[in-house]
Amino acid sequence: MIRCIVRSFVALGVALTLCPPAGLAEDLKAPDFDLPALGGSRMTSADVVGKGPVLLNFWASWCRPCIMEAPHLVKLYDQYEAKGLEIIGISLDRPSAVARVQAAVTRSKIDYPVLLDPKSEYAAKLKIASLPTNLLLDEQGRIVKTFRGFYPGIEKEIAKAVDGLLAKGESPSPPAAP
Repeated sequence: MIRCIVRSFVALGVALTLCPPAGLAEDLKAPDFDLPALGGSRMTSADVVGKGPVLLNFWASWCRPCIMEAPHLVKLYDQYEAKGLEIIGISLDRPSAVARVQAAVTRSKIDYPVLLDPKSEYAAKLKIASLPTNLLLDEQGRIVKTFRGFYPGIEKEIAKAVDGLLAKGESPSPPAAP
């Protein structure tokens, strides 16, 4: 009986990953956020938008694919932070689960900011319906690409999209003075 229930949840998870519900259309500006950070401070979209690409990672400590994805995002952040990429983890755990969120962050060695959206209010604005979901924003805060679920190689797809944004942001060298 339990095995059947587990298989049903696994099948549902695969279905959500392969056929995710529609979210906000790409190329629309992401709504502004003002969320508490793990540790007590607050972070707003104004703190990061306009400085380079931003990857919003919606996850939860109880989401196994989210935990499997975390080391890949840490590596991506380590590789691209100096080039201007900001990764913001947004936990959808309940308010009573802050200790579990902190434990997951510590275990996964997450070194990028983690914000808390315990009532999923910000996630609802973005129509986040499955976890993990990553939204890549350009420098103006527009949603450029949505990545739903976790599967081998997704980090390479994210890196390719980030490279594309960084290449667009490069300004050509000014012409030499005559």
